[in-house]
Amino acid sequence: MKRNSCGCGPSKPNMGGVSPYGMSPNMISPASAGAGMGPNMNPSMVSPASTGPLNPIVAPEQTIYKNFYHTATQPIVHPVNIVNQHHTIPVPQHFCSYNVKDVNCGVRNKRRGRR
Repeated sequence: MKRNSCGCGPSKPNMGGVSPYGMSPNMISPASAGAGMGPNMNPSMVSPASTGPLNPIVAPEQTIYKNFYHTATQPIVHPVNIVNQHHTIPVPQHFCSYNVKDVNCGVRNKRRGRR
């Protein structure tokens, strides 16, 4: 962290050499230097050159949040239903049915047969 010139806190962003009070850091206010004090100037408006150590001014407390992110596995369950479907498909299977009939054809002559 960058500190300001007194080393007691963070510095303000550079404003092009001009303080928020309209003066550059190296300029001295004529009122603080005692110059330009005319008959209409109140001497109580001018601070003395040295009054001893100053009491510190404590700025309001600030809170800084630092966010840290860590990975952690998160189980995600995907339920799956499996349905086994059974289908009957007719397949033709051909059978032959036989009618057996015995018929008497008469007597055969043995001569006609073998000799």
